[in-house]
Amino acid sequence: HGRRARPRGPGPARGVPPGRLVLLLLLLNTGHLSGVSSAQELNGFSLHPPYFNLAEGTRITASATCGEDGARSVTDLYCKLVGGPVSGDPSQTIQGQYCDVCSQNNGDRAHPITNAIDGTERWWQSPPLSRSTEFNQVNVTLDLGQLFHVAYVLIKFANSPRPDLWVLERSVDFGETYRPWQFFASSKRDCIERFGQQTIERIHHDDDVICTTEYSRIVPLENGEVVVSLVNGRPGAMNFSYSPVLRDFTKATNIRLRFLRTNTLLGHLMGKALRDPTVTRRYYYSIKDISIGGRCVCNGHAEACNAKDPNDPYKLQCDCQHNTCGLSCDQCCPGYSQSPWKPATTYNANECEQCNCHRHSFDCYYDPEVEQRRVSLNVNGQLQGGGVCLNCQHHTTGVNCERCIPTYYRSPDHPIDSPLACSRCACESEFTDGTCEDLTGRCLCKPGYSGERCDNCADGFLNFPECYREYPYPSNNNGEAKPAGEIIMCGCSAVGSLPAGCDVTGHCLCRPEFTGPRCDQCRSGFHSYPNCQGTHTHARTRTHSHTRVETRTRKQLLTRCFSALLNVP
Repeated sequence: HGRRARPRGPGPARGVPPGRLVLLLLLLNTGHLSGVSSAQELNGFSLHPPYFNLAEGTRITASATCGEDGARSVTDLYCKLVGGPVSGDPSQTIQGQYCDVCSQNNGDRAHPITNAIDGTERWWQSPPLSRSTEFNQVNVTLDLGQLFHVAYVLIKFANSPRPDLWVLERSVDFGETYRPWQFFASSKRDCIERFGQQTIERIHHDDDVICTTEYSRIVPLENGEVVVSLVNGRPGAMNFSYSPVLRDFTKATNIRLRFLRTNTLLGHLMGKALRDPTVTRRYYYSIKDISIGGRCVCNGHAEACNAKDPNDPYKLQCDCQHNTCGLSCDQCCPGYSQSPWKPATTYNANECEQCNCHRHSFDCYYDPEVEQRRVSLNVNGQLQGGGVCLNCQHHTTGVNCERCIPTYYRSPDHPIDSPLACSRCACESEFTDGTCEDLTGRCLCKPGYSGERCDNCADGFLNFPECYREYPYPSNNNGEAKPAGEIIMCGCSAVGSLPAGCDVTGHCLCRPEFTGPRCDQCRSGFHSYPNCQGTHTHARTRTHSHTRVETRTRKQLLTRCFSALLNVP
């Protein structure tokens, strides 16, 4: 039932009759619309593409068409509500009425819905009520293909009066759901009964949906027009960029004309006339032209929109400025999220700000918590904004790619934004954790070790590479100071521990058959503490183990004693 007529876009109003073009220009130069489309003093920092006729090139469908029954061609007889024998060909006069037929297969008598947007004098026509009274309810739907701001809708009817009762509707989700834009009825009573009391009130809010009786009169009987302005007369009309409610109210991806009742001369109310085809064949809808004044939704960040995809010449994309991207300039470009995206206003362009990633990343995202904590550096070196760099390169990391990753350090020979800013640490020994200090490259040592490469014992530790802690002033369990070189009383079990008692860290040295922090438990495989008896094999192993442990312990104690006596660190 419908197809795209031709590629569309801003430019001359192709196919629009001169009289219609004058009316469109008057609409666009009335009140707010002229300011939005051309007057820079009203726009300020907010940019807007020009308005154009969205109906050109759009996809249009009708739920019913005269001369069609689904995919099948039929012949529908209809008569004009106006006119008689002298108004047309006498051969087409039936009982004093000028009549004709619709037929899908007859080019001259076919009235498809595409006639409503082709810019010619041809028209679309619905089936007459003589076929069925259910054709009081007919929908005409325009699929715009993408989101637009719509300023006005202009409809010119053909050989029938304007509808008596109908609704102009919009969708912002590509036809999944529809909501009303404006109601039309022949009386305030109809407005209240069909659409609610609130629809006859004056406009107080930018998204108020009103009911008008101006366009539902029976006259003119043909060639009538309906003009709907969706912006003028609303509170935010003079400052469109500062009214998010009005901006949302004028958005649409689809527009639907939902006709509910044809306009009549009330002849169908006379007795059996409702079933009289000579009466009901005069009642139908017809549309000669639909024009929709709109523009791309660019959120104040573009002055033009054009078809950029050669594979889809019907889809328009904003020529975004202010470091914004997307079909509607509705997001910051990669690398420009130091501040959150905002639409432009009259007084502020709200440009997307570049993140400071020190040239180690070209992408980032905005994090409000980062901005609140003031830990993100902007390109001016100030802690303002919430940009967080993504996928830092050159061995960098951090909110601003300002730090080197573990096992790398900041080189003093290169600036922070150099690809060589981070050099690998030369810290691969077992006495480091692999990391090192920035600028110096000095390795960060494990406890007990020191030196640029952690190849020495730290102060207070002895005997590299073991580097055990030095106790120059040991004490016994009672806290009494003992002369340097004397053995520390560790509180170990006399039965289960070796003669040395404990090592330099205070850890008890257990005999082979004993275990536990104080060597007061039998080891696995032994039993009957304090004897801790085991098998013959265990006993033999115990003797050899005892000898080895005792020998090693004596060497450690001798080293410690000589060091203390000679006062050697």
